[in-house]
Amino acid sequence: MRYKAVIFDLDGTAIPHAIDAHPSHGVIRAIARAQPLVRISASTSRPASFARRPIVELGLRDLCSVNDATDLYDPLKDRVIASIHLSESAAAHVRDILNSSRIPYMVNVGSDEYMADGRAETRQICALLVPEITGDKADRLIGKLSGISDIAAVKCPSYKEGLLWLAVTDARATKLHTVISIAEYYRIRPEEIIGIGDGYNDYPLLSACGLKVAMGNAVAELKAIADVIAPPVEEDGVAWVLERYVRGSHPVNRRRR
Repeated sequence: MRYKAVIFDLDGTAIPHAIDAHPSHGVIRAIARAQPLVRISASTSRPASFARRPIVELGLRDLCSVNDATDLYDPLKDRVIASIHLSESAAAHVRDILNSSRIPYMVNVGSDEYMADGRAETRQICALLVPEITGDKADRLIGKLSGISDIAAVKCPSYKEGLLWLAVTDARATKLHTVISIAEYYRIRPEEIIGIGDGYNDYPLLSACGLKVAMGNAVAELKAIADVIAPPVEEDGVAWVLERYVRGSHPVNRRRR
C-alpha cells in the first residue's frame, strides 16, 4: 500500500503534551522530507488560535482539523474554512444536564471560549467543554448525555496529570469526520491515510484510517485497535512513522488483537 496522507494529533503525538510545547527538530525534518510524497495534516482539540503556532512550527501546509474537530483550518490562508455547530436544541439539552448536575463548563464558539456564567449565547456554539475532571466522572457524565442522539461526548487529554476534559460537540464533529473531510477534499480514500494518535479522542481517527498507529505513550484503549505501536512522543514517534511507512518501504506487520 502506498499511503497518500498522514493525519496526526498534536499534543502527546507530534509535540510533547504541554501548553507551551514545541516540536522537535527530528519531527520537523521528517515532515519536510515526507511532504513531497504525501499530504500531512494535524487533527487537534486546540482551537485555531492555540493550534496556529505548533502548526506553523511543524511546517504544515495541508488542511487541518482544529477545535475538537468542529473546524477545518487552512494553514496557508490562516483561516477556518468550514465549521460544525451544535444544534440549538442539543446545546440547550446538554446545558440543562450540566447545570442541573452543577458541573462547571465552558462554552466554545470557535473564536471565543469562556466559562459558562448564565449569559444567553446568541452565537452558534461549536462545543461545550467540561474541564479538569476524573475519568470516572467523565464516564458517568457521558452516560447522562447518552440519550441525546445528535451529539458526540469525547474524553480529551488534560494538561493536568490524572485529569481529562470532556468535549461535547455535534455528532458529526469527531476525528472520523476529519478523515472523511480531508479524504474528500484531496480525492483520496480513507484506507490510503495513516492516522497517528495517543488519546481517547483519537479513537475515531485511527478507526477511519487505513493504517492505525498508536504512540508508545497512548492510552491502552487506543493501542488495542492499533496496527502499529510507534515510539513515544519523547522519542519522535511521528518521525519514526514517516521515515518507515512514507519515505521507506517497510512492510506493515499488523499486530494481533
